[in-house]
Amino acid sequence: MSTESAETHNIDALALGTSFLMEMSKTLSRVQLYALAHPMVAESIRHNHETLARLLAAEPTVEIAWTGDKLLVNGIPQTSLGMVTETFSSLFDKFHLHSITFQREITVEELGSFYRILTQKKDPPKTAEEFAEILKTENVPNVKLDISIFAK
Repeated sequence: MSTESAETHNIDALALGTSFLMEMSKTLSRVQLYALAHPMVAESIRHNHETLARLLAAEPTVEIAWTGDKLLVNGIPQTSLGMVTETFSSLFDKFHLHSITFQREITVEELGSFYRILTQKKDPPKTAEEFAEILKTENVPNVKLDISIFAK
């Protein structure tokens, strides 16, 4: 890949990664306010899945990682996200996560289940291990959680 096409690919990946994170943040907010069947939530999840599918067209997985001070999407730092960074910081801290990985085969239904589990009010998961176990039980095989923390 030439230097110019590599730079263009990185800019496209950055823009798409930023868009995906912003959509995830908006979807999380909507799922906390409304039922999954609500038209706004359903549309938000569908749109989020479409953006994720675009990212997955270029890579077999999409990994969102939290380094403690910045978000990465497939290793590319995401900047200038404001409240979106705070949303993900809280999410990653709550479950003691290092990363969330979405696999190419993820369906809209799996993504909806992921959001439902993430925001459920009755018996919510308290740890990454509980969250991962619920994902397995609820048949959401294409979302993986990583609790490994690497020293800087």
